[in-house]
Amino acid sequence: MTSAPSNAPKRFYKAVTVQQVDAGWHVALDARTLRTPAGAALFLPTMALAQQVAAEWDAQGETIDRNTMMATRLANVVVDRALAAREAMLEQALDHVGTDLTLFRDPTDQRLFQAQEAGFAPVLDWARTALKADLPLAKGLMPAPISSQAFAAIGKALWPLPEGDEAHRLALWRLTLVSATAPLLGSTLLALAIAAGRLSHADAFGLSRLEEEHQARLWGMDAEADARAAEIEREVMVYAAMLAALPR
Repeated sequence: MTSAPSNAPKRFYKAVTVQQVDAGWHVALDARTLRTPAGAALFLPTMALAQQVAAEWDAQGETIDRNTMMATRLANVVVDRALAAREAMLEQALDHVGTDLTLFRDPTDQRLFQAQEAGFAPVLDWARTALKADLPLAKGLMPAPISSQAFAAIGKALWPLPEGDEAHRLALWRLTLVSATAPLLGSTLLALAIAAGRLSHADAFGLSRLEEEHQARLWGMDAEADARAAEIEREVMVYAAMLAALPR
């Protein structure tokens, strides 16, 4: 885990509390409502999300290490930028579907091939039945063409075109979190499975690491790569907890 920079700000508050407001929750540092970098009050749609953000602030020591505040960072993104960035996030998540790691198998290594098939096939079955997206396996290293129907089904899962302000707000949170999780896992489908409660963060992260773990068994561990993987897993765990805090 990275350490706080030498110029990290001093902790300026004693108590961290969660406060209910008209249609959600705020976090207060002493008597002051937590605000985003753009100056907006940090509105959280559920108590569980507010508690997750509050716990990050409460865990700070004499200085504030923002590197440890992943939930706060994503919450700021949702409040300050998600509405304007919605189309870009949706497009990026859909662009990654064609190269989703769950669609690839390694034909040169039978053991890895079998691990990928055992791990990824249930995810594709879930996408076919729950999302109505029938996705073809890649042919070697080249992605297979994906039908417009499958893209539309994934798009609907990412953005279900909700009715009403509250549903719209929750959909923005979900889209932002899935869009942040997908590149960490190399898979939009794994991120959607976490959001749907189909996979735990640990199971999804383990599936995303099948090839790396296979290579480590063959050639040995790499301390730098392991440290990076541990940091990615921590981030995925935070985002998965935030997704679990949203109504399904």
